[in-house]
Amino acid sequence: MVNSRQGWGIVCVTLGLGLLVIGDADSLAPWNPDSQTATSKEQETEHKTPKMGVLVGRATRGPSSSVESPAGQFGPSPASNIRIVISIEAAEAITTGLTDTRGEYRIDLTSGSYLVEIAPLAGIEYTKDLPAVVAISAGRETRLDFHIDTGIR
Repeated sequence: MVNSRQGWGIVCVTLGLGLLVIGDADSLAPWNPDSQTATSKEQETEHKTPKMGVLVGRATRGPSSSVESPAGQFGPSPASNIRIVISIEAAEAITTGLTDTRGEYRIDLTSGSYLVEIAPLAGIEYTKDLPAVVAISAGRETRLDFHIDTGIR
């Protein structure tokens, strides 16, 4: 008795790309030409997906006193809750971030060049480190630390 799924002939399939596939009916049955298209669409999507990099850094603030200490007690301390503003040069801000209690921040960005600034500071505080232009590369961390001078002398 012969199994009804068993193929006894050779099947030729010619695709529009000039590809000729020869095999028996059973070996070609699960083949789907759309799977080739799906794979190329997935690869195309991967190339269109923006590649991300990370901007990281630490903000410090100081001095906290006009008195100098031999043990460095009044040196720079972490600057928390500082709003970091990221924009593409000569354009509006595209994202922001905040420093944490340790003065650290981490912002995911697509590859490219960005202008980094901070929101206006209180009182006479200022920084000479910002604004700064940074280049973000896919799969890499770019570090930008900055110091906020309290103006205390």
